[in-house]
Amino acid sequence: MYEKIKSEIKEAMKNKDTIKRDVLKMVVDKAKAAMKEKDPTGSYENIPNEVIGDAVRKELKQLQQTKDSLASKEDSDLFVQTAAKMEILAPYVPQMMTKEEIEQEVSRILTAHQAQNFGGKMKLVMAELKGRADSKLIKEVVMSEG
Repeated sequence: MYEKIKSEIKEAMKNKDTIKRDVLKMVVDKAKAAMKEKDPTGSYENIPNEVIGDAVRKELKQLQQTKDSLASKEDSDLFVQTAAKMEILAPYVPQMMTKEEIEQEVSRILTAHQAQNFGGKMKLVMAELKGRADSKLIKEVVMSEG
């Protein structure tokens, strides 16, 4: 996904699409910052899809908050720009697992590992499903598993 975003940034620069260029650069910068946090001395030439996905979700969350705060001013330039940025990022949002898929994975993970308490179960499940499924939904499923 990182390579795709880099090529889209170049394409946006050629087309003088500053909004798309800036939004995608922001995602790359957030992903690089996350990588730097994990490994300050590492190389950032190949950023994993999970890190890019997290950066996209964080950026979308911030844009949604901005859009929500401008809900009463739907005709304002900032509202329109924010909506446009969200549309640019929409194709990069990783597909999340359904509740049924989460239930199957949780069952498989908990059967393979023996965790006694809720915290231990959550730690095992989140290690495998983080970024692929909604954490609130994961918690709900783990609680129902008992």
